[in-house]
Amino acid sequence: MNNIESIAEHLISNLYRSLLNREPDEVGLKHKVRRAVAAEMSLEDIRREILSSIEYETIHKKPVVPTPEADNIMRGCFLANGARFTTHAYLSDKITDEQAEQICQFLRLEGCDTLDFSICLDGDYENVGLNIPVFITRANLDMARRRLDRAQDHYGLKLTAWMQSDDRMNFVDRNSFTAQTNYWTFVIDNLLKGRAEVVVLGLEALEYWWRTDSGFLAKELGQWLKDKVATWAKVAFHTLADDERLLTEEWIDIIYAQTKFESNIKRITNLVIDWTEKYQKPIVMAEYSMHGELPEAKQKGDAAIAAGAIGALNGSGFNENDILPNQPPQLPTLTAWDGIWHTFTELADDSWRNNIKIISPSATDVMKWKQTIDLRAVTIGNKIKFDFSKPDYWARRDIGSGDSIGNFWIFQKKDGKVIGSTLDYFRPDQNSKDYPNVFHHAGITPPFEFKKGEQYAVMVTTLARNTYRTTNERSNMILFTFK
Repeated sequence: MNNIESIAEHLISNLYRSLLNREPDEVGLKHKVRRAVAAEMSLEDIRREILSSIEYETIHKKPVVPTPEADNIMRGCFLANGARFTTHAYLSDKITDEQAEQICQFLRLEGCDTLDFSICLDGDYENVGLNIPVFITRANLDMARRRLDRAQDHYGLKLTAWMQSDDRMNFVDRNSFTAQTNYWTFVIDNLLKGRAEVVVLGLEALEYWWRTDSGFLAKELGQWLKDKVATWAKVAFHTLADDERLLTEEWIDIIYAQTKFESNIKRITNLVIDWTEKYQKPIVMAEYSMHGELPEAKQKGDAAIAAGAIGALNGSGFNENDILPNQPPQLPTLTAWDGIWHTFTELADDSWRNNIKIISPSATDVMKWKQTIDLRAVTIGNKIKFDFSKPDYWARRDIGSGDSIGNFWIFQKKDGKVIGSTLDYFRPDQNSKDYPNVFHHAGITPPFEFKKGEQYAVMVTTLARNTYRTTNERSNMILFTFK
């Protein structure tokens, strides 16, 4: 047997062990090795053949019952392929049922028993090009129930729901306790109760729930969540990197710890040991790698568990005999740039400033603000660039991630009305945003619909979100056509 045949035999045998819990029969193995070497059959073809077999259905038709010894360990892999794969997209209606199925299959191939998913995701993965918004409504509730039941009943996965996992929160007002808890009540009562074993307050919750009008909205929401789910689920709190704020709060049942991405094993194990002793709460190592499928990540996850963590969610189960990592399924990416820059200078007429409905938590009276900002042009390529100026100073505010001075806006005519929303903040000396990434968080929020060839208007203002206001100034509006 030559080297290529030996590698093929090893990989195929691993598939049988992972999916069917047995060794392949000798005749069948030789046949598949021959076809694989002759390029008549890929490893993915063999995997699909096994997954569609009656034997696989019989083995996996009921949930896998963990042994008492393993029951306390949560193994997940919610980030892989440089964060261009995430299980947080599982309930997104931007992915197909087949892609959702592939997420579960990938987790099982990785030896995972936990599916981490979001119920509200707005823009957190756009920095790596993914288009995976998640927002549970009555329209997609049946889909969400079906997918969670499939993950539990067919794949035997334990379910962990992340209540917020987004950078922008255009779906639900981030600063409104009432808006958040009303949405959560709907999702918990109609979807999560009886399914999820753990609910996580939010992905890096203190990134957006610390500097608010109420001061400590994260604490208020955490206590509300604990009261809501205490009889059937644990409440977890996900930290910022090495951040120990709030960890003494009584409503936190499990600490989902994070250190800097790609930290070394010593740093990870020290954190687990120190925090376990200090806070006397179970620790799950939640984020430590963007490549959960690679051996380096699995070694870190194993080290965290060996140090006392009850879970590792970016890969674990290192096996030195594994030659190639399992490949995570592809998720929908944002529209690619066509390589051509387009400049727009046409001014919007009065019809764009009348009968406006602002759908973001921003200044509804923005058109009454004084027009002191000169927006001369908008140029679009792989970025959207705003050519603008203001004759005097720009007031600054710390919005939680640093100083910002203004907002970019988007407007669309629809059904006889003009709808408007802030697109994003901009910082001092910043005049551009990634294109089309910056549009997707507004484009997936009804009633916005970004379509190729349609006309829209943009505008620049001083800070306009309800929580942050300064001098209330705006620009003119420029029209552009979405590519």
